[in-house]
Amino acid sequence: MTPLRYLTELRMRLAVQRIVNNGEAVEAVAWQLGYGSLAAFSRAFKRIVGQSPGALRAGRVSTQAVAS
Repeated sequence: MTPLRYLTELRMRLAVQRIVNNGEAVEAVAWQLGYGSLAAFSRAFKRIVGQSPGALRAGRVSTQAVAS
């Protein structure tokens, strides 16, 4: 695993925790994790997690599948 891939996966794990457990807004999480745009964050999130951050927030995704 490359360092960039590791960092991206770590950021997405943190994003999942903040969205699901803390109920934070997707936009706020994107900025807190260093993304300059919501679009860039959403693309990276979907690539790593497999679902959009909005779907996760709406509860349409099992957090068990995301946490691994």
